[in-house]
Amino acid sequence: MKFLSKRGYLTKAFNRRWVYKKYDRFFNSLETTDRIKVTLVDINQFKQINDHYGHEVGDRAICEVAENQSR
Repeated sequence: MKFLSKRGYLTKAFNRRWVYKKYDRFFNSLETTDRIKVTLVDINQFKQINDHYGHEVGDRAICEVAENQSR
Protein backbone atom coordinates (compact mmCIF):
# COMPACT_ATOMS: atom_id res chain seq x y z
CA MET A 1 0.00 0.00 0.00
CA LYS A 2 2.80 2.41 0.85
CA PHE A 3 4.44 1.83 -2.54
CA LEU A 4 1.18 2.40 -4.42
CA SER A 5 0.36 5.51 -2.37
CA LYS A 6 3.27 7.35 -3.96
CA ARG A 7 3.68 5.61 -7.32
CA GLY A 8 1.46 4.87 -10.28
CA TYR A 9 0.12 1.32 -10.54
CA LEU A 10 0.98 0.91 -14.23
CA THR A 11 4.20 2.85 -14.60
CA LYS A 12 5.67 2.65 -11.08
CA ALA A 13 6.67 6.32 -11.54
CA PHE A 14 6.16 8.75 -8.65
CA ASN A 15 2.69 10.26 -8.81
CA ARG A 16 1.64 13.90 -8.60
CA ARG A 17 0.59 13.56 -4.95
CA TRP A 18 4.10 12.44 -3.98
CA VAL A 19 5.79 15.22 -5.97
CA TYR A 20 3.63 17.91 -4.38
CA LYS A 21 4.17 16.50 -0.90
CA LYS A 22 7.96 16.21 -1.20
CA TYR A 23 8.69 19.16 -3.51
CA ASP A 24 9.78 21.83 -1.01
CA ARG A 25 11.88 19.58 1.19
CA PHE A 26 13.52 17.87 -1.77
CA PHE A 27 14.41 21.01 -3.72
CA ASN A 28 15.58 22.92 -0.66
CA SER A 29 18.04 20.12 0.15
CA LEU A 30 19.77 20.21 -3.24
CA GLU A 31 23.25 21.61 -3.66
CA THR A 32 23.72 24.21 -6.39
CA THR A 33 25.73 21.69 -8.42
CA ASP A 34 23.11 18.93 -8.26
CA ARG A 35 21.25 18.12 -11.45
CA ILE A 36 17.76 16.65 -11.46
CA LYS A 37 14.95 16.00 -13.87
CA VAL A 38 11.30 16.26 -12.88
CA THR A 39 8.54 15.76 -15.39
CA LEU A 40 4.80 16.05 -14.78
CA VAL A 41 2.87 14.82 -17.77
CA ASP A 42 -0.74 15.34 -18.79
CA ILE A 43 -1.92 13.40 -21.82
CA ASN A 44 -4.33 15.69 -23.65
CA GLN A 45 -7.61 14.15 -24.76
CA PHE A 46 -6.66 10.86 -23.07
CA LYS A 47 -10.31 9.94 -22.47
CA GLN A 48 -10.75 9.72 -26.24
CA ILE A 49 -8.03 7.06 -26.44
CA ASN A 50 -9.82 4.92 -23.84
CA ASP A 51 -13.25 5.53 -25.38
CA HIS A 52 -12.17 4.79 -28.94
CA TYR A 53 -9.52 2.06 -28.53
CA GLY A 54 -10.29 0.63 -25.08
CA HIS A 55 -8.59 0.66 -21.71
CA GLU A 56 -5.93 -1.89 -22.65
CA VAL A 57 -4.61 0.41 -25.37
CA GLY A 58 -4.94 3.38 -23.00
CA ASP A 59 -2.85 1.55 -20.40
CA ARG A 60 -0.17 0.83 -22.99
CA ALA A 61 -0.19 4.51 -24.03
CA ILE A 62 0.35 5.61 -20.42
CA CYS A 63 3.25 3.18 -20.01
CA GLU A 64 4.82 4.31 -23.28
CA VAL A 65 4.64 7.98 -22.28
CA ALA A 66 6.13 7.23 -18.85
CA GLU A 67 8.94 5.18 -20.37
CA ASN A 68 9.82 7.92 -22.86
CA GLN A 69 9.84 10.55 -20.10
CA SER A 70 12.36 8.58 -18.03
CA ARG A 71 15.00 8.64 -20.77
